[in-house]
Amino acid sequence: MFDPSQFEAEREKMITAWAERISVTFATLARRAAEIMNRTLMAPLMPQRYPVAQRAVSIRRHQRRLFDAREH
Repeated sequence: MFDPSQFEAEREKMITAWAERISVTFATLARRAAEIMNRTLMAPLMPQRYPVAQRAVSIRRHQRRLFDAREH
């Protein structure tokens, strides 16, 4: 006939399997997030103001040379 203990055992197995799937999913997400963060941190950050300042210095140097070439 009807045995409630059989359903309890099946229910426990289903809950265990569900919890295992969730834990594997979280572990996978954590690993991927760590890989992405490591990849991002390894890339050097480009200075934002350097190219503009370098160009300004280069233009001033060029203008000075032109001024000196005219022998003022």
